[in-house]
Amino acid sequence: MAYLPGENGGEDVVVSILPMLKDNGQTFYASTPAGKHNLFASLFLEPKDSVHRIKVPGTSIPRLAHRVERLREQLSATRFRQEVMCEFLSDGLSYFDLSTIENATSQEGAICPRF
Repeated sequence: MAYLPGENGGEDVVVSILPMLKDNGQTFYASTPAGKHNLFASLFLEPKDSVHRIKVPGTSIPRLAHRVERLREQLSATRFRQEVMCEFLSDGLSYFDLSTIENATSQEGAICPRF
């Protein structure tokens, strides 16, 4: 859902569907985070009594353990945190990957990080 097209993160698609719900209808949204500036992020991060949130990081699903380890090796640290750990990170519009910035500014990171 966070990857729906459009300037507003797919909100126009969702808004067009909502009037079709029955009075007691329910809407289920499922996605991995894609930054903090989209409809999915606002539904998940902003408190609303009518929204029930469930967070299931890939590491909490035993049958996915092998896939999680493969993704840990294949993805950047930032992408892994977003896609597997379900963390809402930057909006994806920055020039440098967040993990590169973290490594460059951490006490443990390299003095000159690899790009």
